[in-house]
Amino acid sequence: MRIGILGGGQLGKMLVLAGVPLGLNFQIYDPDDSCCARNLAPTIHGDFQDQTLLQQFAESVDVITYENENIPGDSIRFLQQFKRVVPGIKAIEITQDRLLEKECLQALHIPTTAFVAINNQQDVSQAAALLGYPFLIKTRRHGYDGKGQLIIHGDSDLTTVPDTLLNRPCIAEKWVDYRREFSVISVSAPSSQVIFYDLCENVHQKGILHTTHNKPNDQALLAVVPYIKNLIQAFSYQGVMAVEFFEDLACNYIVNEIAPRVHNSGHWTIEGAYTSQFQNHLRAILDWPLGNTASRSLVRMQNLIGTLQNTEDLLKHNDSYIHLYGKAEKSGRKLGHITTII
Repeated sequence: MRIGILGGGQLGKMLVLAGVPLGLNFQIYDPDDSCCARNLAPTIHGDFQDQTLLQQFAESVDVITYENENIPGDSIRFLQQFKRVVPGIKAIEITQDRLLEKECLQALHIPTTAFVAINNQQDVSQAAALLGYPFLIKTRRHGYDGKGQLIIHGDSDLTTVPDTLLNRPCIAEKWVDYRREFSVISVSAPSSQVIFYDLCENVHQKGILHTTHNKPNDQALLAVVPYIKNLIQAFSYQGVMAVEFFEDLACNYIVNEIAPRVHNSGHWTIEGAYTSQFQNHLRAILDWPLGNTASRSLVRMQNLIGTLQNTEDLLKHNDSYIHLYGKAEKSGRKLGHITTII
């Protein structure tokens, strides 16, 4: 069995590492010839719009999945002519556009913050009147780790929104005063019930996930499970999906984002759960029996961002597991993570 993965970043790399013990083989497709997974599996380097290479890729594998939601929808449709792509097109097309994502949540009666589309400067002023201050402006597509976002604090900020935002379709979102951020990671397969990992309590710095703790027996998980099951049904979803939430000051649970893939906040599952999110994603897309999602222990995952310590110094951490992605140092870039047993 050969799995095709669209994207060869760290998530693709960890999917390969999880699948090799199951006897699976892999083929990567990534435009970047220095992608993280290139040394672990055969890799085709090409643009996601190159149909000749995409067909070559599809014909070399049995099933296709992806490690990020920014694959063009037209490319997914083209690949579907040759092989099954899991998760399906509906999930990726909705979640790669923040406005479509919010509208989907609204239609399913899943709580989200108030929002409005932004296409020009006049829309920014109207958003202020509708949402109040502060509010966020975000690009509808291709924003991640805090990129493509701007906080509008008051009237003086309305005329200083850069053209780099206004020249692209955007969304304005009402600011949420929150007690905490958390995510929930689910796994669904056609022959199985939906199963969940323990809640992931997250801390972000400058829009980038900094640390995650697993929280067994957290009552918030029970409260939000119906929302996630609604999404899975609406998308006819198969695989791992992460949903990020705010818990506001009144203890309401508000969806922030949906990720139709394995997720950074689930990295702790490699050592901290009986079956990692990566292996369970592969099991799910193949409709194999799903693995136990229970936590083995309390764990803390910390991202290594921007710069790295000497590897030998990292290895001195007791009860810790080091994962380095093989990326060059750069401000704001996730270079690896450390999982520590608490």
